[in-house]
Amino acid sequence: MTIYDVTPQLDKSFSPTRVPVGDISRLTLTITNTSELAKKAGWAFTDTLPAGLEIASPSNLVSTCDADVSAPAGEQAIDVTNGVLDRSEVSCTIELDVTSESPRGAEPSPVVYTNGPDNISNQVGINDPDPATVEFYSENILEISKASTATANARVGDEVTYTVKATSAGTADYTAENPAVVADDLSGVLDDADLDADSLKAEINGVTVAAPTVTGDRITWSGSLSAGEEVVITYTVTLKDGGDRNVKNVAFKGDPDNPEKPTPDCEAPAPDVVSCVEYDLPKVEIAKTSDAPENALPGDIVTYTVTAQNVGPGVYTEDAPAVITDDLTKVLDDGELQGDVTADKGTLDLANVADGDRPIISWSGPLAVDETVTITYQVKLGAAGDGAVRNVAYVGEDPETPECTTDEQAGKTCAVVEYPKQLPGVKWAKVNADGSEFLAGSEWTITPLDENGDEILSDEITVIDCEAASAADCTGADQDPSKGALLVKQLVAGEYLLTETKAPTGYKLLTDPIEFTINTANLDEDGIIDLGEIVNEQQDVPAIPLTGGLGTLAFLIGAGGIAFITAMLLLIRHGKNRLDSVL
Repeated sequence: MTIYDVTPQLDKSFSPTRVPVGDISRLTLTITNTSELAKKAGWAFTDTLPAGLEIASPSNLVSTCDADVSAPAGEQAIDVTNGVLDRSEVSCTIELDVTSESPRGAEPSPVVYTNGPDNISNQVGINDPDPATVEFYSENILEISKASTATANARVGDEVTYTVKATSAGTADYTAENPAVVADDLSGVLDDADLDADSLKAEINGVTVAAPTVTGDRITWSGSLSAGEEVVITYTVTLKDGGDRNVKNVAFKGDPDNPEKPTPDCEAPAPDVVSCVEYDLPKVEIAKTSDAPENALPGDIVTYTVTAQNVGPGVYTEDAPAVITDDLTKVLDDGELQGDVTADKGTLDLANVADGDRPIISWSGPLAVDETVTITYQVKLGAAGDGAVRNVAYVGEDPETPECTTDEQAGKTCAVVEYPKQLPGVKWAKVNADGSEFLAGSEWTITPLDENGDEILSDEITVIDCEAASAADCTGADQDPSKGALLVKQLVAGEYLLTETKAPTGYKLLTDPIEFTINTANLDEDGIIDLGEIVNEQQDVPAIPLTGGLGTLAFLIGAGGIAFITAMLLLIRHGKNRLDSVL
């Protein structure tokens, strides 16, 4: 006689068998008929899940068995009663989702759950299953976001604050042994900005923690971060000129085992975690020209042209316009504006042109990439000033005009127009009474007068008539090498006294000084005022008295005595010469 086991078999399985904590695994209970496939009725069991494992919500329960099944979400017991396998029915299944909330945080990971025969109770007419296992594990997930205070109107000189937020969004804690690492690549920022190292800080839940470190162009923060916590990293930069004006930086999840992990692209796919901030700065390049002649003179009208172009990549807007300043301080001391100042776009501000201390032309306006503005004006040179005509046009509205060095000019943040203006001069000639002869040897002083007509003796110029082969040989104030012709240059506009201090030999000294004025109106085409010919009268020759009397006798005696002495000297000299010849 053969005995057959006609008890159905219970089997269990999980899919998947490895699951992140909080996710689900599908538990399948399979009831298999015996080989003769006879009808089996009345079987039942209770499957109690191991501690920590529970029925998911929703459970998504699906059963192909003819049985009563109870599996409340959030519970651990799966009750099956009144089960029936019909004749010829091979098997039936009961499926539902299970989950676990462990391990989390600092709990060891993974946790392995075993569901075997020990978990079966209330068993009726069914064989024990083999064990089935499923493991749930916690994981570190770092989510990174980044923002800045920069806007489309960000400009050189502005401070920009960056905020990087890194959230431990996983189920496991980052620990000292396995820290969260946040890296921020500033290589695309620090060519356009300076980092304020003192501004670096980090906070977790509002509590200050160790600040990020800076290595080269990279900021790095590393530390413990519990699941659900967020570290907020902030720092400030000041925008500057000199870079490519594309301000871009990349914050990403670093690697504690590879501090030099390459910076990923902003569009990098998982598993890279990346957040980027990028904006463009505009830049104006400036140029300036004038049509000043090589030897600019008082009375010349000089046209100035300032050209400014936005070379991008950012744009200037109405709210944040480009600004150009042109400092005329060292121009208007030597001349005055003529006509209107014009610009082919934007807005001119001429309110400060009349400022005696710092006359400036200001322009502002939007400029698209590659757009240009042209500003023009004219200056008529005058007799006043120091003769050194120099002005600087520059980008921005800094109240301190830059020196505009060679390096600054190379960077096109400023432009200089500079040229000498020939300062006025005065000339005159020293002649005899009929003007037929120029008289050499005179000496003079030129004394400027103040607004009250008083002499400014500290600025007095001594002039000695130069008689030389060329002007280059005249080292004094007189620059005319011809005798009796005098030329003094490098004077400024104003009132002067010309005083003769030594007359030519045999001529009388002028008794009164000559007053003259230098201004643009009375200068010739060479910038010189011509005082013309100044006549000197000859000194009187003394007459010999011939009317007799004591005076006549004294004169004759004196004259005779001089003649006698002269004759005796000649005789002695003659005698000496004869003696020398005899010897």
